[in-house]
Amino acid sequence: MQATRLVLLLSALAAACSPSPQESRVVEPPELVVSGTCSHHEDLLTLAVAVTNRGRGAAAPAAARVEFNGDPASGVERRTRSMAAHAVDTFEVELPALCSKAACGWAITVDSPQPVRETGRC
Repeated sequence: MQATRLVLLLSALAAACSPSPQESRVVEPPELVVSGTCSHHEDLLTLAVAVTNRGRGAAAPAAARVEFNGDPASGVERRTRSMAAHAVDTFEVELPALCSKAACGWAITVDSPQPVRETGRC
């Protein structure tokens, strides 16, 4: 009888000390959104770029490219930082001289697993 109790006690202790099976975690993907806002301070025209991670998962650094008036030669590229869920990374780009006298179109492309593109005019 005591041997049975001892076996049950040891079985209970072994079960309590053994690691539980790992729970499978679903990794939520990031969801990047990009926006741009033009501003004019004295003689300087700038485009403020905001890359927002609206997803539940973290976003790895990505390349953000800004082009003006559809001209690839006017392109400026910046790297975003790693972004936690619901975080925002911002930077400003000075508009090129070709944009100083006339309305200027811009396109922002973020090269992530799901590329994001936004266009507008200053």
